[in-house]
Amino acid sequence: MATLLGDKLKLKTVYGISVQLLFYIIGCVEAPVFLVVEKLIPKNKRDGLWRKASMINSALLKKLSGIEFDVEDNTGNIEGPFLYVSNHGSVLDGFFCFGLLGPNIDCLVGPRGMFKYPFNIFCFKAGAIDVLRDG
Repeated sequence: MATLLGDKLKLKTVYGISVQLLFYIIGCVEAPVFLVVEKLIPKNKRDGLWRKASMINSALLKKLSGIEFDVEDNTGNIEGPFLYVSNHGSVLDGFFCFGLLGPNIDCLVGPRGMFKYPFNIFCFKAGAIDVLRDG
């Protein structure tokens, strides 16, 4: 006998998987298109195309999945450059950094081998810097 809570959890799981699949499909379709389109843009501005696409994708994923962020901006007293560092390794960190902080940042992400198609293309075409962390 199914319970109401069990049915809700199944529905949320199916919805969550659907959103992730849609995000992956969008990336798989966009990546080849942007690889062609970037050839029409000067080399020094190509990363901006990928960063803006990552921002839009991140906003879409956030909206569809119902994720809400409460970002505290404590940067008002900081002079000069600074780093935002994720406390965990995730393929989506780069996307969410662009989505939350804008396209004019430099993302530090996990090693290239951690990323699979199409995320590997988006992250590194957008100028993400891969960092190898030790144990």
